[in-house]
Amino acid sequence: MRRVYVVEEITVPAGMVEDIPVALPWTSYERGVNNTEWVLEPRQVAPGLVMACCILPTSEVTTGISVMNLSRAPHKLNADTCLGVAVPVEVITPRGTNEAGSQAQKMEGSAHLSDGAPGPSGEHLSPLLNNLKDTLSDTEFKAVSKLVHDYADVFSHSEIDLGHMEALHHRIDTGDNRPIKQPLRRHPKIHEDFIDKQV
Repeated sequence: MRRVYVVEEITVPAGMVEDIPVALPWTSYERGVNNTEWVLEPRQVAPGLVMACCILPTSEVTTGISVMNLSRAPHKLNADTCLGVAVPVEVITPRGTNEAGSQAQKMEGSAHLSDGAPGPSGEHLSPLLNNLKDTLSDTEFKAVSKLVHDYADVFSHSEIDLGHMEALHHRIDTGDNRPIKQPLRRHPKIHEDFIDKQV
């Protein structure tokens, strides 16, 4: 593991994202121990201050990470503040590429974290794009296809990979009113066939 420290004092303005310089000291100087990629999990550094998940470089000792200030006041991070601990991650290259491939090719592969969860790939987008083919013109379809592939990592692969995070807490303020429960409203019998087709 590698601890991640703030290099210099920096203030993150309210409601802004700031890339902050960090230091990544080595935990071991034995040959081959540090020859791996590292991942820093997202976490709340301070109330309202959230650090993004990022893959850290193999051999660098300094880099930058994104921190988002969700509060209404600026937040100061002092030099040498420990932001967290990076853990080793194995980057799997796609079949057919050689070991000496470019960094871009390596990043196209799936990253496997310690829990074994695979990273993003484009196969899960096919059903979505196939449904859009008939409703869009060729130009519109190409534009939508490019957009969907550019942001492929935000689309769910299955029903069980949505996950959760605890950095932000959501609350619905109902004032003095207690939450209510209502039964489903009935629809006219004549509309039920149409609703079944749509839903």
